[in-house]
Amino acid sequence: MNSRARWFLLVLVPVAPTAAQSAGAARIDELQRGPTGESGEREIVRILSDAEPLERARFLRIVDQGNDGYDLDHLAYHDVDDPVRRDELLALIDDAGKALAAAGGWETGVVSDIDETLLSAGLSPIPGASELLVALDEGADGKGEPGDVHYVTARPRVATGGLRERLASEGFPAGTFEEGKLRRFLASPRTWFDREERDDEIEEEKVADVLRLFRLHPGQSFVLVGDDRERDPEVYARILAEDSDRAVAVVIRRTHEARGRGLPSFPDGKAVVVAEGESYAVAARFLSEKGILSEEQVGRVETAAGK
Repeated sequence: MNSRARWFLLVLVPVAPTAAQSAGAARIDELQRGPTGESGEREIVRILSDAEPLERARFLRIVDQGNDGYDLDHLAYHDVDDPVRRDELLALIDDAGKALAAAGGWETGVVSDIDETLLSAGLSPIPGASELLVALDEGADGKGEPGDVHYVTARPRVATGGLRERLASEGFPAGTFEEGKLRRFLASPRTWFDREERDDEIEEEKVADVLRLFRLHPGQSFVLVGDDRERDPEVYARILAEDSDRAVAVVIRRTHEARGRGLPSFPDGKAVVVAEGESYAVAARFLSEKGILSEEQVGRVETAAGK
């Protein structure tokens, strides 16, 4: 039995697991990793529908903890192709997420860009970035479980090789990945030279990615982290306009590349801008004032960022 199946048993089953529970947990993981035909799709839906909503919600959180690409997005939009079956699966996810929200079980999630937000152009970590994301993943009480961090990048999958490992080696928390579309580069060569058109397409992709994450985690609130390149501010402003209650805070890092570029307006108290020459300690303090981070966590970010 692989590690995710074992975690399913440890977290969801307070007593010795039955043979059926052991088999079900291992079977879904197995179906994710191989071709999922029509019978496999039916089996995934059946296993999840047999679970009570809260039990199902906890299992779905474990799915997002793998840091291996086999996450909830992959389950709903890649493993299950039949539109009717997908609607059934999404309804089960929605029911489970709402049950978890009613029980007060959701932790604050994180949606973060990568390039020039967490890693510089040379793939060196931005000072304090990993400590900030670790603190957000922990929650203000320091007791948060993994599975609440989602990385959203414009890079297509072919350009993200080794990126998970690089983030892990620099101390960033495990998380899911939403990558850019390869067809954007292959089908529209004019965008290689037209920066504005390229950024328009990136913006639409990222908005769709974040809204899909919201749909897959109903009832969960999120902190959105990005920089002023590739339309992160515009993306997050649109997300706030779409669902302001669930986006509890926005962090935007200013870069020299976008110097002088204006930012969209955000509702009062929702966003913090880390100016050039400032560090993520500014963001940590802002999040602490909103009750999202603790003073101890702010201190860790300040130490790592050199204030």
